Amino acid sequence: MYSAGVGTVVIHPVVDGIEAHSIELTCVLCVPQLWNNLLACLYLTKRNGIRMEVYADTIHFKFKGTTLFQATVISQNTGIFNAVTEPLEHANATSSTLPMDISLWHQHLCHHSIPNVQKLVKDELVVGLVITSDSAPDPIGEPCLAGKMFSNPFPSSSRISSSPFELIHSDLHGPLPVQSPEGFRYWITFIDDCTKLKALMFLKRKSDAFDVFKMFKAYAENQLNVKIKALQDDKAGEYMSAAFLKFTDDCGIVRRHSTQNRPQQNGVAERANRTISDHATAMLVQSKLPALFWKLAVSAYVHVWNKNQGFTG
Repeated sequence: MYSAGVGTVVIHPVVDGIEAHSIELTCVLCVPQLWNNLLACLYLTKRNGIRMEVYADTIHFKFKGTTLFQATVISQNTGIFNAVTEPLEHANATSSTLPMDISLWHQHLCHHSIPNVQKLVKDELVVGLVITSDSAPDPIGEPCLAGKMFSNPFPSSSRISSSPFELIHSDLHGPLPVQSPEGFRYWITFIDDCTKLKALMFLKRKSDAFDVFKMFKAYAENQLNVKIKALQDDKAGEYMSAAFLKFTDDCGIVRRHSTQNRPQQNGVAERANRTISDHATAMLVQSKLPALFWKLAVSAYVHVWNKNQGFTG
């Protein structure tokens, strides 16, 4: 059971019904999986010279004869601390109790490759990425293997569009084995061929693809001040409805479709969805979270990916 952080806590003891002087406890671990707060009594007696006097219904914690704080003994033979606690203002600066090494930052950055994380550190590309341990990363990396194993890579094209949104690659992924708490079972990606900006939207049904494309188009035109000129897809049914085709024709958007059973022809979007799925799986395996949280993992990865490309929106 790991702790989420370590910091300092101030307690306001109540001794014999009267609030006593405040006491600062250091090296306090935050362990979200624990149901109750725990006080290491033997640590206090051995390291801090605290003397414990136990009575039928009260425990007194004394230092040089003066009672610093008390605990009430309840029927379950447990002592309940007689105090009010509050975190210090700087408690938000707590850090993980795991070693701050490359492996930990590899996990924090959605399982970004170890060489890329090392480059971030070496070139000082980010603020706050501190390494305090030089322990070597796991050479096997089971979470990454679980999320990133593949058979054959898709070949890439050498042609890249010269202007943003000249060509948009799109692919729908799903259905996911488990729906998100909001009821989503699919996601759809829209990737700009020029800038590689990834936009990802969630769907409850495949038939929602047309509606989310209209939302994506409206966002691109209103927020980014660009026009979509061409759309590349795999000619799946969700892209080929009469309403979808009429809308793109009316907007002057050229439609490009891959040949049936040739996903390589839609390789940019197909590979992107595979990469998103791989990283999301690795994140869930690492954190031991159930598949129910796939939507959050996917959103986190796309956010990190776009930030890594320099997008701030």
